[in-house]
Amino acid sequence: MVAEIFVRLPGIYFAIILAFSFAFIFGRSWQEGAGLVIALAPWTIAALIVSPLSRVLLITQNLERKFAYDIFALLSACAALYWARAMALSLTSAIALLSAARVLGYVIYFYVLLRSVHYIPSSLATVTSLDLDGDPRSDQQ
Repeated sequence: MVAEIFVRLPGIYFAIILAFSFAFIFGRSWQEGAGLVIALAPWTIAALIVSPLSRVLLITQNLERKFAYDIFALLSACAALYWARAMALSLTSAIALLSAARVLGYVIYFYVLLRSVHYIPSSLATVTSLDLDGDPRSDQQ
């Protein structure tokens, strides 16, 4: 399972290659940026996977779930940054902690999206079907 994730996500490879080539491309003064690239890579990959699916909540009219997720995402990001400051973490470590909090948020959001697909409001359940010509079929004949 873990090996399959690394094969299917080329963004991980790109982040690792970019991190090792940071000093060569930008100079030694930008070496700390390499750590930031590695720390932000999981957050970016999670966002690329989950964000396109976020329209599910709009389609299924579950906007209250999106609002609950947004509150959780805001609070988890604030908590991660507060904890990083309280522990006097370095910039790279603080960004890694924030990235981990956001990845956890995206995992929870993905679960919410999956649950929303299985729950379709009754107002959407009565959608008329189309025939091959694109004309609506009438339920009354």
